[in-house]
Amino acid sequence: MTRLGGGARTVGLLYAAVAVGGVAAAVLSAPLTRLRRQGRLALVAVAVMSVCFGALGLVRAVWPALGLLAAAGAADVALGVVRGTLLQVLTPDRLRGRVNSVGFVVGAGGPSLGDVEAGGLAALTSPAVSAFAGGVVSLLGVGLPWPGAAGGVELRRWPCP
Repeated sequence: MTRLGGGARTVGLLYAAVAVGGVAAAVLSAPLTRLRRQGRLALVAVAVMSVCFGALGLVRAVWPALGLLAAAGAADVALGVVRGTLLQVLTPDRLRGRVNSVGFVVGAGGPSLGDVEAGGLAALTSPAVSAFAGGVVSLLGVGLPWPGAAGGVELRRWPCP
């Protein structure tokens, strides 16, 4: 907060910005399910979130921070829509319940684990360093073309039926 200034009102705006971006993306999300390369869209959504959170560590004013958080919220909703489609289409019928359960746990618990990591790094350095480093590491994970990784060739080329 000291970096951006303000008090409780500013904190409320920052939390709300993610939701505003998410709601806007949800309202406009119907076309996402008809895209041909949904795997690529998933990678783009993660890259957008990575850039937004990395840039958040660099900004010193509230309004750019609000814009970055709204964009991250929109990208998160887009990723959720695409992730749900990928899980439904790629999972064999006999495994769908179990795989969807794991997908739910990852979607619900993953951000909390990221919060713990970000808080720990922020305690050792600063919130700005933590946000920037998290964005950079996440972006590297998207860009690495190793098999089985988020940026794997299979996901980049996967066409939606």
